[in-house]
Amino acid sequence: MDRLVSVVLPVYNGEKYLSESIESVLQQTYKNWELILVDDGSTDKTAEIAKHFSQMDSRVRYEKNPENLKLPRSLNRGFSLANGDYLTWTSDDNLFYPQALEIMVETIENKQSDFVFASCDLIDAGGKIFDSWEMKEKMELRKILGANIVGACFLYTRRVYEIIGDYDANLFLAEDFDYWQRVFAKFRVSPIEEKLYAYRNHGENLTNSTKIEKIQEITEKTLLKNAKLYQKLDFVQKFYLYEGLYRLQTDKKKNPYSLIYHFYLLIHLLTYRLPRKLNRLLHKNSGGSF
Repeated sequence: MDRLVSVVLPVYNGEKYLSESIESVLQQTYKNWELILVDDGSTDKTAEIAKHFSQMDSRVRYEKNPENLKLPRSLNRGFSLANGDYLTWTSDDNLFYPQALEIMVETIENKQSDFVFASCDLIDAGGKIFDSWEMKEKMELRKILGANIVGACFLYTRRVYEIIGDYDANLFLAEDFDYWQRVFAKFRVSPIEEKLYAYRNHGENLTNSTKIEKIQEITEKTLLKNAKLYQKLDFVQKFYLYEGLYRLQTDKKKNPYSLIYHFYLLIHLLTYRLPRKLNRLLHKNSGGSF
């Protein structure tokens, strides 16, 4: 029998797109799933919509928080109720493509990974695709030290949840990035090139409605905290770490990471990028026989 996939969907006043998001789970080609809707104190028609789907399909569960807990704690409550062998979460305004769960489960099992993440389309308020996040099979995974390369479509094993634990409620707005960094430090991860998800950018997203300075501050705290998980960093990891810290600073003239970032940038150019570029040129000029 196929392993159970738990999908947690935290929602707060998400009546506008919630039905579409739930429908995208109902339409999955992979059928052995449970959807846990965690209502964080909505005052619109969220509860009505969620209860409708839970009555229509027994795989859909509706849970309401006793008070407004915010995203990280809502996720933690949802996963505490989950029974799945594999776990993921989604948002009320985003969509899974029909084969998303099936492909992610197959990738975990075929590649013996504990965490997979896939390419996504970016859609506007009306659902029109205007861009995408591309995950390459041979992408540089060490970039996680300085940037969130995971995107919005992912799946991980229960073993990850049991070892990594909860999302950090003190890192609201960077709770997912923090979690991925903790996962990458301990587990085998695999990117998936197929686009399996649509992320809706409509101007009302949580990150769009919050001051960018606050997000930068929390992300900087996350990078510095989690760098310690990777023990002794090689120069490439240090380059990505300090590149991330450097880019988070608004005032580039008084950037506290400027000197160390440019130091590792120079090393990276001389020992990594330049040799690769020269090798490609030599390979091209030799007609592929080099």
